[in-house]
Amino acid sequence: MEPVEQRGERDGELVVAARLGRYMSGDTATHLDLEVSGVKRLTLSTTDGGNGKNSDHADWGTASLACAP
Repeated sequence: MEPVEQRGERDGELVVAARLGRYMSGDTATHLDLEVSGVKRLTLSTTDGGNGKNSDHADWGTASLACAP
């Protein structure tokens, strides 16, 4: 499994990108926090991390949106 990059965009603007290395079952999840107040379109995507697409795997797991109290 090769590194990937997980990205978050608000209305077409990249606001967070995290290059993720090799993870195995049981590893701690990586958290990405985005402010989404007033956003019309939220895009979560995964790229190949810049090293080609062979053997890349990514899982957004339990991605969720939550309202602040």
